Amino acid sequence: MAIASTAEVQTLLPEPDDEISRRLVDARLSAEPLPGFPGPLPVTLEQAYAIQSASVDRWPDEVAAWKVARLTPTDRARGLRIIRLVRSEI
Repeated sequence: MAIASTAEVQTLLPEPDDEISRRLVDARLSAEPLPGFPGPLPVTLEQAYAIQSASVDRWPDEVAAWKVARLTPTDRARGLRIIRLVRSEI
């Protein structure tokens, strides 16, 4: 089910995070690279995953995989762990 615009998808994200999600998906749909991350970097893993979830919801097809990420050495030293590895069943 294709959508006409990523703006049609309603999310509960604050506007800056919602705009990041829209810009990431629009860039992927148009196959155009972004010069950098399209907004302020997420401060928490929860914020990053919320942006990712909104982007997956915006994608006009089923998503099998979205991204690979890793924590910085500083974050790992602080004890942060990536706890959510899979969004949905395949």
